[in-house]
Amino acid sequence: EKLDEQVQGAIAEVDKEKESTFELGAQLKKAIDEHYVPGKESGGRDWIQVAANGLVPTFLAMSYSFATGGPEYLLGVNNAFETPLAAAFIGYYGCCCGDTWSSELGVLSKQMPRLITTGQEVKPGTNGGVTSLGLAASAAGGFAVGFAFWLGGLFVPAVTGNFGSAFQFAAQWPVLLIGTGSGLVGSLMDSLLGATVQFS
Repeated sequence: EKLDEQVQGAIAEVDKEKESTFELGAQLKKAIDEHYVPGKESGGRDWIQVAANGLVPTFLAMSYSFATGGPEYLLGVNNAFETPLAAAFIGYYGCCCGDTWSSELGVLSKQMPRLITTGQEVKPGTNGGVTSLGLAASAAGGFAVGFAFWLGGLFVPAVTGNFGSAFQFAAQWPVLLIGTGSGLVGSLMDSLLGATVQFS
C-alpha cells in the first residue's frame, strides 16, 4: 500500500509538472515556432496514444508488485527483480518528463538550435534541434521525477509513523541519478529520432 502511494504521488507530480510546462511552452511556441499548428495547444490525445503511453509503466508496476510483493523500498537487494523494475519505471517517467520539459521550455533559449546529428544551426521548432537550455531542462525534468520518488519514500513512511523506514529511504538517493539520466538520455534519443526519421 505504501509503495502504491509513492507511485501514485510520483505520477501525479509528473502530470502536474507536464501540464504547467506545456501551458507555458504552448504560448511561446505560438509566437516563435513556424511549425506550430493551431488547435494542437490543447495537447489532446486519443485512446490509442493514451494506451500506448500507459502500457509500459503499467506493465512495469504490475511486474514489480507481483515479483516483490510490494516492499516499500524501490531499490535494494531483497529481490533480484526489485532494482531493475523500479529503475525502469522511474526511467520511463523520467524520459517522458525530460522530453516534455525540453520541448516546452527549450523555446525560451536565446541561442539558435543545432541539429543533433551535424551541429548545423536550424530554425526553432525543427525536429532534431537541440539547445543547451533544452538539454538542461530535460535533465531537470528527469530529476523532478526522481525527486518525487525519493521524497515519497521519505514522506509516506513518516506520515504513518514509521520514521525508521523514512530515514533508511534517505539512502536511496540513486533514484535522483536515474531520473536525471533518463530525462537527458530520453530527450537526446527523441531528438536523434526527430533528426533522422521524423518529418520537419
